[in-house]
Amino acid sequence: MLVSGSSAASAVLSFARNVLIARLISVEDFGIAATFTMTVLFMELAGNVAVDRLIIQGQKTRSRGFQDAAQLFQVLRGAVSALILFALARPIAIIFDLEHITWAYQLSALYPLIRGLAHLDACRAQRYLRFMPIIMVEVGAAAFATIAAVPLALWLQDFTAVLYLILLQALALVAISHRVARRPYRLRWDAAVFRQIFDFGWPVLIGGFVLFFTQHGDRVIVGAALSVRELGWFSAALMTIFVPSNMASRVCLSLFLPILSKAQDNRDKFDMLYATVVDLCLFIATLYAVAVAIAGPPVFHLLFGARYDAALPLLGLLGAALSLGLARTGPATVAMSRGDTKSLLIANLVRLSALGLAWLAVRMGYGVVAIVVCGLIGEFAALVTAHALLRLRSGLAVGRFIAPLAVAGAMMAGTVWFSMAVLPGFSVWGQIPLAIPVLLAAAGAGLMAMPNIVRFGPQILRENIASGQGRA
Repeated sequence: MLVSGSSAASAVLSFARNVLIARLISVEDFGIAATFTMTVLFMELAGNVAVDRLIIQGQKTRSRGFQDAAQLFQVLRGAVSALILFALARPIAIIFDLEHITWAYQLSALYPLIRGLAHLDACRAQRYLRFMPIIMVEVGAAAFATIAAVPLALWLQDFTAVLYLILLQALALVAISHRVARRPYRLRWDAAVFRQIFDFGWPVLIGGFVLFFTQHGDRVIVGAALSVRELGWFSAALMTIFVPSNMASRVCLSLFLPILSKAQDNRDKFDMLYATVVDLCLFIATLYAVAVAIAGPPVFHLLFGARYDAALPLLGLLGAALSLGLARTGPATVAMSRGDTKSLLIANLVRLSALGLAWLAVRMGYGVVAIVVCGLIGEFAALVTAHALLRLRSGLAVGRFIAPLAVAGAMMAGTVWFSMAVLPGFSVWGQIPLAIPVLLAAAGAGLMAMPNIVRFGPQILRENIASGQGRA
């Protein structure tokens, strides 16, 4: 609960910071700021070989010598990433048609350089189930940046506020990581440790590229092929919908992965859990799609104001696309519980292939709506692929999910149509009373189409409460 709560706190703080900044700067400046965020995130993933996870997981990584070498590796990685980003600043600015602010992308190269100076002792503490240091590092840095957001945005009143906040958050993270560390900060050259880090982390590196374009490829296309104004309101809409769905996905994974993993040797029980988990994730995803389509517009209008209302007609489509991604958490968790990580990569690659379709649609003159529709097609294809791979690679029966998927798809399609064809006739605030009865109707239809939730859900809950009490 503590770790999940801290993760949620970091996400909420980041979301609140972005909402505050969006209200204080122009839509165009918010779009420019989104390009900085994507750039530094890409560079972070481009050099991420999961040193922190190796320190937690490895059998010979608890020594001071290993940690000192890992910290030097981080410093070198940060320096190389900074040099690469500085060299690529002009091409990146040209891609987004922002060549006149090339200096800002050059300045953002300080981000990986600063992050590389972080102390890794907070990561080591997790090995011994001491989570407070890493919580203080992550939540503390996010809180510092959120507190600084308003005065900085009021002072600068343009995209530079976000650029400096990114750097300030990195500085805060590094400072707190040194403050909570128990070991002194030292650097040590060790080629054997460097090889071990690379051998462990290169699959994570490849997965990071795929994850970046899976989650942010649509925004890259909007910014590169359309305009920063459209990127501004599109980023605001996507961010609003993504934060809750991503948190729900993480919670489902954290809750169900241990349960499924423990039942691998009992085929009957595993099949029961498998059916329930997949149904439950699909049920949550369906309700979320309906909620976004009906209640999303007034909530989004309240948070970001009338300047971002161009995004309102797209919220239903975006909600459906991200909800299909949330539904994929079910088969993904099942595959992970069986040690099948290749299926996760294949499904992500299927989703990634839709970016080519989106780019083609934009080059043919279609706008943001076409990009979202292509994303929706990609998410649906990835969900079908994930289920098919469970059958091919694990021998699990997937026919039982055809009817629930059809019902969920029909409800999502119906609410998207309703949000685009009917809701615009109501005032923004007149849409709120519709949300509750529509959600109740969707919940009833979902439970009827996904009976495993009612049939096995209470049994799973009782067993895990009893198991937790036994361990306690």
